[in-house]
Amino acid sequence: MIGKGIIKIGLAVGMSLFMGIGNTANIMLETVDTEIMSVSDEENATPSDAASDVVNVDFDIPQNYIDDGVRVGEYTPLFSLFASTKLPSAYDARDYGVVTSVKNQGSYGTCWAFASIGAVESAAISSGLAKNPDYSEYHLAYFTYHNSNDPLGNLDGDETNVLYKNYLDIGGNNWFGMLSMAAWRGPAVDSGYLSYSNASPDSYLSGEFAFADALHLQKAYVISMKNKDDVKKQIMQNGGVASGFASYNEYYNSSTGGYYQDVYQSTNHAIMIIGWDDTYSKSKFNANNQPSADGAWLVKNSWGSSYSYIWISYEDLALSNNDAFSFYPESADNYDYNYQYDGTSNAGVTVNMNNGGRLAQVFTVNGSDWERLSAVSIMLFDDNISYEVEIYKNPEPGNPESGTLMEASTTSGVTTYAGFYTIPLSEPVDLKRGERFSVIFTMSDLDTDVADKGVKYMADANHYVRGTDESGNIINIIEYINHTEPDQSYAGSVGLWRDLHTSYTPRIKAYTKEISPKVYVKYLIVDKTRVELTKGETANIKTFVLPLNAENRTVTYKSMEPNCVSVDSSGNIKALEAGVFYILCTASDGYGAAQMVEVVVNVPVESIGLSKNKCNLKTGESLKLETYVMPEAAGDKTVVWSTSDASVVTVSEDGEITAVSAGEAYVSCGAADGSGIVSTCRVTVSEAEAVTGF
Repeated sequence: MIGKGIIKIGLAVGMSLFMGIGNTANIMLETVDTEIMSVSDEENATPSDAASDVVNVDFDIPQNYIDDGVRVGEYTPLFSLFASTKLPSAYDARDYGVVTSVKNQGSYGTCWAFASIGAVESAAISSGLAKNPDYSEYHLAYFTYHNSNDPLGNLDGDETNVLYKNYLDIGGNNWFGMLSMAAWRGPAVDSGYLSYSNASPDSYLSGEFAFADALHLQKAYVISMKNKDDVKKQIMQNGGVASGFASYNEYYNSSTGGYYQDVYQSTNHAIMIIGWDDTYSKSKFNANNQPSADGAWLVKNSWGSSYSYIWISYEDLALSNNDAFSFYPESADNYDYNYQYDGTSNAGVTVNMNNGGRLAQVFTVNGSDWERLSAVSIMLFDDNISYEVEIYKNPEPGNPESGTLMEASTTSGVTTYAGFYTIPLSEPVDLKRGERFSVIFTMSDLDTDVADKGVKYMADANHYVRGTDESGNIINIIEYINHTEPDQSYAGSVGLWRDLHTSYTPRIKAYTKEISPKVYVKYLIVDKTRVELTKGETANIKTFVLPLNAENRTVTYKSMEPNCVSVDSSGNIKALEAGVFYILCTASDGYGAAQMVEVVVNVPVESIGLSKNKCNLKTGESLKLETYVMPEAAGDKTVVWSTSDASVVTVSEDGEITAVSAGEAYVSCGAADGSGIVSTCRVTVSEAEAVTGF
């Protein structure tokens, strides 16, 4: 029998930052006590690649699962995935060839790495990414606790340090597996230097192996085990899920392989669930300690062929209060670069944000000369979250939305379960080396439960895992260091942002692919920089871009005051209100070429009043007509005079009429602003009487 000791873990978890828009965050810490198993290295399970059925198990073997108390809790998704899936009463993923062979963790506390890797292997087979994968638990455990700087340099200074024992014996949990693989530190192929057979407390792996992953983890659902049907659907979808239970020998029925306990809620061992049987009889558990109903989960273990599979009751206190992790990997060539600032395996930091709150992450392109931003991701500790993602190019420091909004890339959607989500953008954004871009999430909780309103998301931050050693001394056993810089992470609302570099880092990432050099617009030319219109009048702005071989030659038009001057996608403008306004013409490729067009909108003339509407003159006489142009605010009060018969009467530019010969004619006064307003005066001319001498 292996000797065992107890390490009491006090982890600063649930670092809740209750944050209203414009408010300062208040950090509240709570301590969770957890038991994990510490064992000697004297006895190892027998290694074997063969997967066998349930046999007699000695449960006093290494577990070392760090139960930090982090649970997503039970919920009912608004939109259930795989709703059409019919659940059988029993299911065994091995029958479908999607479960890899049982492995052996040996004497080390690496059950968490085996559970996570096993779940990823089954997901890879289920999705057609691999036929018989064998990924390295050694690589995952090593680089979870030995942070290496990523190829982009954005994780420089981030550390997860073991302060007690070593990286193989300190343990971990399924959150560790998810966070490390989301950072692209695994899964790597189990071969050569990365083979688990090379693992030892003093072993060394070069940092060049850190990001040598065979797949990219791009999504992970975290589902409460209380949502039993949802867990079953994930098993059918992905071949299995990672979870954990409390393993103690006295609760195991060696003759049936059944396990049930109702004493311990904390977890000390990670496993993979690959099936279930609703009819598994409660009588198959220990006679002196049985559940109230039939039903059990089929569990894949990591203790070698002699300890391969067991059945754990649906009612087991620890397992039924745990979470299931369902992983969704993608091909490792889906993206070339992972822009990220959250480099530790710290799962104990969650932040509460009011509905409508916003998060932003700002990155600088430095992977290659040209990259295409195609997707972003976020980690949520909440379900049923609506989100909108916006991308801004070249924002100014201090304001992540001060740059150019890539409107076509704006993407919205709704999540289901808590977990890790990669979101493809509606349209990718091309970027060149040295350019900055911001990723902005606006989120709200769709749950109808008032008590659950608000969004809880995951973040990285500095803190310690505290525990007690064999002598009962309280010590720090794990240290998390999240290196931050100003102008990287923000929280707030529209136009109001708070730099988070002294607080925490939201777990937001961005994914790019290297592309060929782009030919972009350098110059944008408009046919006119000033347009004068009257209210209701229209015009068109014509544009020309250089160089001629620019890949994207389209131009977007934006009215700075659309209620006063409108503009459509073809540059057609319409004057709606009087005043001086501006139209911004921008090259659509997003590289800054732009021109501003001034639009002057005049108030049109509505009426012209004359001092006389009719008059009688004798030949040779003159009369000055006065005008009254309305409204007073008319932009152009200039008038144009004309006569219907210049042989009868003439009119000057200032409205002076002169009688020429007997007859009748009309003098017209028209508005010069193009409004068409005209007033007339009828002029009757008679011959002047002859003057005779005395």
